[in-house]
Amino acid sequence: MKLLLNNKNNKKIYNFEKDINDKILYIYNKYNINNFLISFSGGLDSKFLLKLFINIKYKLNNNIFIKAIHINHNVNYKSKIWEKECIDFCNKNNILIYVDNIYIKNRNNLENNLRILRYNKIKKYINKNEFLITGHHKNDKIESFFLFLKRGSFIGLSSIKEIRKVFGIKIFSPLLIYTKKNIIFFSKILNIKRFIIDNSNFNLYYDRNFIRYKLIKLLVNKWPNIIYKICKTIDIFSDNLYFIKYLIKKNFKNRLLLNNKYILLNNIFYIKSSFYLKMIILKWLKILNLKYTFNFIINIYNILIKNSSSTIIKNKIFFIYKDIFYYTNKYNKFFLKKYEIIINYKNLNKIINIDNKIKLPYNIGFLKFYKFKKKEYNLNFFKIINFNKNDLLKVKFDINIKKKYFFIKNNKKKKISIKEIYKILNIPLYIRNKIPFIFINNKLLYMLNYFYNKNYNKNKNLHNIIYVYYKLNINDF
Repeated sequence: MKLLLNNKNNKKIYNFEKDINDKILYIYNKYNINNFLISFSGGLDSKFLLKLFINIKYKLNNNIFIKAIHINHNVNYKSKIWEKECIDFCNKNNILIYVDNIYIKNRNNLENNLRILRYNKIKKYINKNEFLITGHHKNDKIESFFLFLKRGSFIGLSSIKEIRKVFGIKIFSPLLIYTKKNIIFFSKILNIKRFIIDNSNFNLYYDRNFIRYKLIKLLVNKWPNIIYKICKTIDIFSDNLYFIKYLIKKNFKNRLLLNNKYILLNNIFYIKSSFYLKMIILKWLKILNLKYTFNFIINIYNILIKNSSSTIIKNKIFFIYKDIFYYTNKYNKFFLKKYEIIINYKNLNKIINIDNKIKLPYNIGFLKFYKFKKKEYNLNFFKIINFNKNDLLKVKFDINIKKKYFFIKNNKKKKISIKEIYKILNIPLYIRNKIPFIFINNKLLYMLNYFYNKNYNKNKNLHNIIYVYYKLNINDF
């Protein structure tokens, strides 16, 4: 009877190894990669995984190349003992092992910080033609789902994928369709009796441990099949997410982007799904190579929905202008320091006689000066009347926004501040300090493109007229 049981178990482990080998062959056929670096902590999951790959290599697939990597977190006082156990196991099985250390002082958000540091270490050892193999299983998938649910994430609800990229590292997790119970069962068949047990994994202070030993245990006791049901839900969500990503990839650059930088609002307002729109924002942030959080995406989403003129989020400027949604991180470029161009009567005559043109800073445009009206069809113009020898023309950018000037609104003249004029004219934040203000003898004549002080030339004799043509590119980046 015992022999029969052993034969049955041998068949089970053989079928299990064959299933994993089929996944390895899929990796090879799709990516032409048969080099695998196994993340080896010495715990049950990773030891089972490494033993499994060793068996597959010698029984089923001699073409694969296996290495291991052990990252010592140096958090537990036994960490050096565990490191030695991992080295000894690999040496016994003729497996090359890389060992590196992490030293962390800040214990806040320890799990996530260790994860980031661990992947940064792995990057030093893994090659481009290698997959990192991890021992994640179905229970880990459920735990990650609840962790992301707790954080209010929406992308993370698709949980861990079998093949994925993290920090630029190609990762393959072949055990994801198996539960922890399956792994314990098969590890007994493989005669894995000794493995590392990290007591910190039982500390309920850490969210993952609380989910593992309290929440999931409670759910399974009430509904024994809950793990499979949740996994099914995760898979459905992942499929929907994949389809949405496919639609975005298909339509994004052609219909939604301008110059790969700006979102065309006319093409997204038809989108009724808030989730779809957030995925578009996520895709856009990735193209811009911006770091993002869920709240960051929500803030941008709210700008689009409310059609706000401009908003600054973490020193990044997002704004809507002429039905286009822009982003810039070039904060200083759009908020010019005090910059003035001063032209007296003599210099102005020289400019008129030579090339007529003055370039504005940061390539935002130019001014052209003439004594006679010209046919500059592509340019706007204004007039300076009675410009004499003692007069000064100033072009300013950084002016006192609290200072008041006469402004006509609804045919009523009112003295209001530049700040109020900005709001009335709905001028985006990023443009404001790029707008040239023309002063004659410290009196405001013109806020180019927006506001002309009609009182300035009023009651003046029509002689010594200077025609000023101009072009501005203040919306270009």
